[in-house]
Amino acid sequence: MIREQAVARDRLQLRENGRVGPAMTSMKSDVLSQLRNANAALLERGETEVIGDYFSPGYIAHITGKDISGGHKMIRQIVAMYQRAFAEITTTLEVLAQQSDRVAWQRTIHATHRGPFKGFPGTNRGLVWREMVTSRFEDGLIVEEWFITDLAEQLLVARKKLKERRRSNTASQSTLASSAP
Repeated sequence: MIREQAVARDRLQLRENGRVGPAMTSMKSDVLSQLRNANAALLERGETEVIGDYFSPGYIAHITGKDISGGHKMIRQIVAMYQRAFAEITTTLEVLAQQSDRVAWQRTIHATHRGPFKGFPGTNRGLVWREMVTSRFEDGLIVEEWFITDLAEQLLVARKKLKERRRSNTASQSTLASSAP
């Protein structure tokens, strides 16, 4: 009974703030739409001028033991870094859980690794990685997020495959050169 009252209170508060319709499913749909729009604009198209439409000025990201502050400036830098390193970025999102002011969701990113990224040289190969994100909202804007990503693992695998291909090509060329008349 207490839980039902808390859920009803949260729904009423969200409705009064103009962030959700009459049912929690509407809230899930609205948040998913907002997250999809933000990902499409920022990651896929690199439109940093819309950051303020989705994120609070004091935005903070928590990524694997690091707290990164810097608000809109930090988001601009991250978007620029992704745009330099990856081409043809597409994102797929799924909301996993939602309660009050927080949403847990998964993002799958497909991209071509064109340029250097955090010490990993571009491979010109397709790359897919997943991120688990929990976003906290205030007044309809994302104020804080917690990330877990397998991007580093996927970059390591891509680098290993690239080295193996180079070794294989070098060995093939050596074999061809030694068998030439």
